Amino acid sequence: MAADTFYAGADISMLPFIESRGGVFYDNGQAMPLEQILVDHGCNLFRLRIFVNPDPVYEDTDGAIQDLNYTINLAKRIKAVGGNLLLDFHYSDTWADPAQQTKPAAWNSLNFTDLNTTIRNYTKNVLTAFENNNVTPDMVQVGNEITNGMLWPDGSNSTSWTNFGQLVNSAIQGVRDAQIPGTRIPVAIHINNAGQAGLPQWFFNTFTAQSGVSDYDIMGLSCYPSVNDTLDTMKANLDYLATHYDKKIMILETDYPWEGTSGSGPYPATPAGQEQYLLDLAEAVRDLPNNCGEGFVYWYPESIQVPNTWIYQGGADALFDNQGNALPALDAFSSQAPEPSTLLSLVLSILGLRAYIWRRRRVLTPGITRDARVEITPTTAV
Repeated sequence: MAADTFYAGADISMLPFIESRGGVFYDNGQAMPLEQILVDHGCNLFRLRIFVNPDPVYEDTDGAIQDLNYTINLAKRIKAVGGNLLLDFHYSDTWADPAQQTKPAAWNSLNFTDLNTTIRNYTKNVLTAFENNNVTPDMVQVGNEITNGMLWPDGSNSTSWTNFGQLVNSAIQGVRDAQIPGTRIPVAIHINNAGQAGLPQWFFNTFTAQSGVSDYDIMGLSCYPSVNDTLDTMKANLDYLATHYDKKIMILETDYPWEGTSGSGPYPATPAGQEQYLLDLAEAVRDLPNNCGEGFVYWYPESIQVPNTWIYQGGADALFDNQGNALPALDAFSSQAPEPSTLLSLVLSILGLRAYIWRRRRVLTPGITRDARVEITPTTAV
């Protein structure tokens, strides 16, 4: 992963299931693999979640079905189109979020010491399995929305920030154990409600002061706009983090509806409103002080309606319409590509001028055929 890359990402963890239920995705009327459509529109990071021993039946958990084999196979598709991979460890058999951080059933009887050893070894073994399949993650989340701790009750921060921190450190050590020598996998700490006044400050200030965790790279947050979770408040919260900590900052989950009822603020629930929200969110992250803003991840862009299946938000937050056609918000991904530097612009201008001179020479000089060189239109500096 390039040091100064801005990531325009997508969590496509449900893709194989959606496809198995008949989901097909189209770009300009042509059916294509979703991951290829996303890459073509500028997506450069894909997030996949993984559970320890999940129930494979979708209807039992509304989608917490991603085990090791499922996730590795999807990671292969991502790497095949040149995507970067973010692996999201839930450390549970089902959804982990601020309302539930349930230990995997197989870990329930472990004492605290053994629980630390187990989470470290599990993290290492999973990452080693990815490496053995040539799909090493480019970034890792140790826990999902761990605002209230992880692996309850042992790691609940309402009981002990120290114990919570020990478990996080054990998970991070598992990442470090699995790293290929000479490399470093960036680690993200992920919480919810980026736009709730004071919440990110409270969490990361307390986490820093009491957990004993420092070996991580990214402050990750979720942002789902609502009356109590606004984009303006998110900007203020992230500005605080950017000016008080030497960490990168990412929005690791977000979405917005293209139909139905809008989430918050001036954005209508229309294709244009969805696109504008994503453009504004990306701009807010990119413009953070001290070059801290590292990117965003759109959650569940593949959530289109498929037969006989309940889909999150009825498909309203997908980046494709009910027929699987790409929506305008996909263009927000390509808009995140950095503009050429002044030096690069100068080089492009010179190359364009040289090509133009050669083209004129070819036309005016006998003996030089049309196939002698490829025509290149002069390039204008940006």
